[in-house]
Amino acid sequence: MKILKYPHPYKAWLSISNDPDNTTYNNWKELNEFIWELLELPFGDAFFIENNNFNLPDQVCLKKNPEIIRKHFHDSMHFWGDYQHSRNKNFDREDAINCIKFLKENNINPTVWVDHSFHIANIIHANGIGAKKQLIDASGIEYNNFQYTLDLVIEAGIKYIWGGNISKVIGQDRKIYYSEFLKSKKINVFKRFIYSLLKPFNFFKTIIPEDIFKNKQLWINEFPDENKIYCFERHGTWEDANIDGLAKVISTQNINELIKNTGTSIIYTHLGKRKKERIKDKNHIPEETKNALIYLKDQYDKKELNLSPISTMLDYLIVRDNVTIDNKNKIVNFSSDGIRFKKLVYEDLAQHAFSFFSKNINAWKIVLNGEKTNYTITTSNNIHTITFNDK
Repeated sequence: MKILKYPHPYKAWLSISNDPDNTTYNNWKELNEFIWELLELPFGDAFFIENNNFNLPDQVCLKKNPEIIRKHFHDSMHFWGDYQHSRNKNFDREDAINCIKFLKENNINPTVWVDHSFHIANIIHANGIGAKKQLIDASGIEYNNFQYTLDLVIEAGIKYIWGGNISKVIGQDRKIYYSEFLKSKKINVFKRFIYSLLKPFNFFKTIIPEDIFKNKQLWINEFPDENKIYCFERHGTWEDANIDGLAKVISTQNINELIKNTGTSIIYTHLGKRKKERIKDKNHIPEETKNALIYLKDQYDKKELNLSPISTMLDYLIVRDNVTIDNKNKIVNFSSDGIRFKKLVYEDLAQHAFSFFSKNINAWKIVLNGEKTNYTITTSNNIHTITFNDK
């Protein structure tokens, strides 16, 4: 018995991590109508709770545009709002407390956190002060940090935090070879000569160890306040993180390579942001990006590429990686990871499908935390896909 990486017959998995910077309401409407209503792409979205940016006063945010949360699924929050260029409105822990109150009053339950720009109170990106209860100066004197909010991030229900970097590798959740790693690096003449000597010994076909180069989609991170939370990787480039550059990041060539690589990808972008030269264009979404999104839809319909919100992908990966297969007693046990799922329950499995390769699935028991559970099996060429029934 062997568990497949992704639900059969999907070969790869893609999600979009959209930062709502620069998104006006008109642009938001165009994005919603094309991506979520016309194409019906099953992505999640991100929101600002409030907007205090004096340079971008027309940005969409929940306190000003509460209706957006009902139009399509949102699982990500971008910091506690936009406090960049906020002039005399400095961010304080009290702002986060008020934001949590707003989320609870409106039954909004995000599970994904993404730091915003270079704000000093980010949890990881740029500064990471938001994860430190106290600050220590060069003389060793300690101060209370009134911008510490990681405990409040957790209270808000966040289970995943962006790791702060952008990967250019196409496809995470997979091993890579030295040859692919070196292609992405600038190599001087001397190093090229050394590598040419190693080539006959199949050096380039060797899988690169994780201690040299990590290509994980998510990992457990211990923060300065001793909280342990999963972090995740985003893919793309800083310069292409807008509605124009998205066409390049999810080009047909790149999507085909992702499928070939059998990996996951969480695309970093700002769907509401345009390149400077297109600021005055009537249409927000350029034709190149529309065509790229249509190709995503095509691959999804063909069941080559799975699409989902970030939280759905990451939840699946955690459950998958904590499945234990007892070949001697022929038992497949779904169990908790102890962090994201303190105790794995039936409802956590019901939204997913899990595929296994086995010549005789009927000889196996499928259990949850060692106990019997209800499920359905569909089979195709010794690949058995398990879905969990209503209790």
